[in-house]
Amino acid sequence: MPRSPIKLAILLIFLALVLVPLSYYGLDSELAKWKAARAQLQHDNGDTPTAIATMQAAIDQSPRDHWLKLGMSRLLYHDGQGKEALEIAEEVLQLNPNSTEALMRKSECLMFLGRRKEALETIKDYYEKSPRAERISQLNHLAYFRALAKTELDLAKAEIDEVVKTASIYYWPENPPMSLQDQTLLVAAILSRHVGNHEQVIKMLDQRIEVFESSIPIFTGMFLGEFHQKMMESLPVSKELEENVKANAEIVDAEKSFLAYLYTIRALLYQEMGRNKDRDADRAAIEELGLDEKEILSMLPGKWESLSRLYIGAQYLDTRALVSLARRKNMFQARQDMDVAILAMELTVASFDGQIQNTIHNENGKAFSLDVVRRNQAVMLKHRSNLNRAMGRNEESERDLKRIGELGFTNLESLY
Repeated sequence: MPRSPIKLAILLIFLALVLVPLSYYGLDSELAKWKAARAQLQHDNGDTPTAIATMQAAIDQSPRDHWLKLGMSRLLYHDGQGKEALEIAEEVLQLNPNSTEALMRKSECLMFLGRRKEALETIKDYYEKSPRAERISQLNHLAYFRALAKTELDLAKAEIDEVVKTASIYYWPENPPMSLQDQTLLVAAILSRHVGNHEQVIKMLDQRIEVFESSIPIFTGMFLGEFHQKMMESLPVSKELEENVKANAEIVDAEKSFLAYLYTIRALLYQEMGRNKDRDADRAAIEELGLDEKEILSMLPGKWESLSRLYIGAQYLDTRALVSLARRKNMFQARQDMDVAILAMELTVASFDGQIQNTIHNENGKAFSLDVVRRNQAVMLKHRSNLNRAMGRNEESERDLKRIGELGFTNLESLY
């Protein structure tokens, strides 16, 4: 049955009132997303004020889009407008309390504003609502925030100890694994072959090699002397003593292996510097340990894997140092951790000038951000400056602060 003209007119009016605004809103939403993408590009190019204006235009066009608001919060945060960024994150959370993205934004803003205990509680809430978060990243993040808030420090130590142990085992094929600090120094030396900075790397290699060269004969003498003494007292020796000697021998063998790796990479650096006499001495030392230099070379990671491990190791070592500083314990180890972490950041920054970043592994340049790496470098320098001051090394503390200024960071409170 044909519709009457009146019913047809009503239907057309209904369509105009309902469907047309929907289509306009959908169009506005798409246009807003394009503006948001342009804002991100402007920010990446260093023009954050223009990016903020572009993002505001996007929000005006699609005011119900929470993702746009969170994008604005992030831009304001990077522009140093922590209070304004926090207000937007909290506005989103009022409408969607389970928004993990808003919780992350809120925690960062609170930390930026110096409200560290509130930031810690917020990041706890974030992880409660993010059950799929990678455990090792979660533990590192929580330990870091606890250290900054100077609370729950025993828990922070337990968390970062688990992180460091897990990372050490994951990256090292032998048992027991080389310490994460030494592993990070090793990959730093590998990367330095491609980006330079040989002198500083060799200086730190020298220090670690000297420790191993001193500890191996002392440790060997201690357990062999004990074993000989027990043998003189009674034969046959007990099963417990045999197992103890075996365990100690395995530790010595592991330390010899660690030392051989450090000798191997230092020999390569010496070769590239034309220091052939020093190179040959390290190669002879490897042979004296009863290990094969060629076999060790085949086990060394490539430059891209070294870069990835370097960056991760630096973050974990930085957290451990920060926890030690907050607890006022293990300060000497904390200083060593910070030295390796900062060296790692310097080499990571240097990698942007060569071809290492130009690889299919780099996810079209998204795996590493130069701005983020530079900020991490400044943050770690601030941590070391605080550590140096706590240890009474005031001149070194001031040098770190000066270096932060040279990197272009003037607001120390924003570095956490």
